[in-house]
Amino acid sequence: QHPQRDEAQEEHNAKTDSLPQAGDQMRPGTAIAALMIVASALSLPYNYRYPKQDFAGALEYLDARRQPDEPVLLIGATVGPYRNYFARDWPELTSAAGLDSAAAAGSGYWLLYTLPRYIEAGTPDLMAGLRRVCPAPEIFRGTVGGGDVMVCHVPAGSGPS
Repeated sequence: QHPQRDEAQEEHNAKTDSLPQAGDQMRPGTAIAALMIVASALSLPYNYRYPKQDFAGALEYLDARRQPDEPVLLIGATVGPYRNYFARDWPELTSAAGLDSAAAAGSGYWLLYTLPRYIEAGTPDLMAGLRRVCPAPEIFRGTVGGGDVMVCHVPAGSGPS
């Protein structure tokens, strides 16, 4: 009767025959993909609870506690964010000798650092000095592995040991 309608119906049937039907078994690849989607969805709350690195939170904490005469020293990967995004022109500390010089100045001072494994790899003496003068830093959590931002106040009179 209607050859075009019959051809269209046959074409539609050919396309829908390959779609999963009720009662079909799930293929292993589909099951794996579904599990990956569920696992990814379950990780969302953690990944959005904290920023990648909480430079802003650390700065807010520091600004609320720092005395005007106390210097701030940046270490490692904190230099770029604080200078470029927060317009803080604080000096960079690159060695354990710098820690000793800061202590010798006689006033208290603040340290900001992140990614301690990179500090340890590049300047192990500096990381040892950080652990010595700052055994319990304030930690600002982030989702970057090892990228928590640490803030440490070293009080006046805490000279080199």
